[in-house]
Amino acid sequence: MLALVVLKKSLFIHCVYFCHIRYPDDPFDRIWESDSIKKANYLVDVAAGTRKISTNKSIEVSTDEMPPMKVMQTAVVGTNGSLTYRLNLDGFPGFAWAVTYFAEIEDLAENESRKFRLVLPGNAEISKPVVNIEENAPGKYRLYEPGYTNLSLPFVLSFKFAKTSDSARGPLLNAMEINEYLEKNDGSPDGKSVLHDMLFV
Repeated sequence: MLALVVLKKSLFIHCVYFCHIRYPDDPFDRIWESDSIKKANYLVDVAAGTRKISTNKSIEVSTDEMPPMKVMQTAVVGTNGSLTYRLNLDGFPGFAWAVTYFAEIEDLAENESRKFRLVLPGNAEISKPVVNIEENAPGKYRLYEPGYTNLSLPFVLSFKFAKTSDSARGPLLNAMEINEYLEKNDGSPDGKSVLHDMLFV
């Protein structure tokens, strides 16, 4: 039997003073950590043109994993067309489910669009779908959270978000969560094994 490992490594782009944060409105009491923290296993190989953005407007987050609104009010955008990450995942290689959190928090012109793909080496099928946040949310300032439930991930995870040829704007990422599956240990005090690691921009 498998128990979920809630990997809590929240990389919060605009965290300056308090970089390990719990939010009262987080129903899962996750610990969100800034990807601005300069550690070797956090944000490495940043793409040129990566820029931090934020908004004070309310974000509709009341679906599925329900990340805190403060998390969704910040993001990074790839102004040159891509966002790149390289992370060390403690406890991996292993199987996991992963969720990415998107909300359009920039004002696009009527003739502009933001379309991009997740490019995950060795996972061609995952790299095919096109993300259009406003279309999938639908609308601005609303949560869109695509995810995958059975991924085989290495210890060193490299991936990128790349804009499509017909997109006016580069990719945007608010947060991401990676959850490892572990075998349940009925001998533990609470009958299960839990580990924490996650990612939030």
